[in-house]
Order: sequence, then C-alpha cells, then structure tokens
Amino acid sequence: MTSPTLPKVASELRNVRIYADEDAFQRDDRRQHNGFHLKAFHDHLFQVAIDLKLAGRLCVMDWKRPPVFRGAFGVEVKRASWWPGNANASNKRDLLSIPLAPLSDAVLGRVWVGIRALAETGERTTLWHDDPALAFAVSPGVWLGRTACIGHEGLVYYFVYGGREPEWESVLVGTGLKICAQGEAAYRQYFAVPGRLGG
Repeated sequence: MTSPTLPKVASELRNVRIYADEDAFQRDDRRQHNGFHLKAFHDHLFQVAIDLKLAGRLCVMDWKRPPVFRGAFGVEVKRASWWPGNANASNKRDLLSIPLAPLSDAVLGRVWVGIRALAETGERTTLWHDDPALAFAVSPGVWLGRTACIGHEGLVYYFVYGGREPEWESVLVGTGLKICAQGEAAYRQYFAVPGRLGG
C-alpha cells in the first residue's frame, strides 16, 4: 500500500493507466545504431509531455556522456538499485536528474531533441541507452513518473493519471499505443516506490 502520508499519490495511482511500446526499436536502422535508435514518435511523445507541462524533471543513468551534458545533472541516487523502468541490485552507476523548463533552475531548455543532441555529441549510442525518464512533482519533493524507458531492450512506457489529461492520452492513442496495465500495483513495476525517482 502507498504510505498514508502521501494521500495525493494514492489518489493519482488509483486510476493510473500505462501505455506501452514494447518493440520501440526502429528496426531498419538497428544495426547502424547499436540497437538503441528508437522510433521517431518517442521523441515526439517526450516533447509533448514537456510541452503540456506534464513533466518537470528528467532522470538518466550515469553512462559516459559529454561533460557539458553530464555536468548539468545532479546525483539523485548513488548506485541506484532501481530506477524508472529497471532494476539491478548490483548496479554501480548513479541515477542523475535535472529540472526541465519552464522551471527557473532548468539549464537544458525544453526541446527534447536538443537535449538528446547535446547528450549524443561524439557518443556511439543515443540517450535512449541511458534509460531516460520524465517525472512530475505531485507535491513538493514527491515525484511520480510520466515516462519510463529501458532503451537497450526497446521498451518505452507512458503514464496517464486519472481523468484530467485527455490531451496527453489522445496523443498516446494517436500513435497507436494501447493500455498495457492499470492501477498502483502495475505502476510499481516501473516506478518501484511511489514518490521516489530511484533507490
């Protein structure tokens, strides 16, 4: 059960709907991009979530990236045993996070493909490799997931909360995605601890 100290989280997750693309690779280009180039509409959906102000924070696993990109992030969880969409008890990398525009302390702007381009400068794999996820604050310091990605497996998940986000849901449906699961128990498979970004 969700902690009784987070009633708003429990309320949101009661009706959460999870849309999935479990074959997200752009197959025609897979060999050329080391298996991490995803279908273009995922760039579009991440941008829609930002444009609709449904996400206030980006988190990624700390793989090798250019210093200007890596330096913008803070460490959310050192050697995270789980992170959005994934888990590994023996993981030795940190989970990083950064505020997204329009928050005043955002430094990477609000254009998703621009953020990706900065991350991918000189790199062999795309930012999808680092399991990027978008989250939003349901209350100060309490985060819920908006998207989750397991890039090396070609899995991308999107979360719709309650009945207040028809525009977001209609865009997801318009790309051909379907609901794969609903409710808090299903949500916990992708964001293991409601209210946290990793642990």
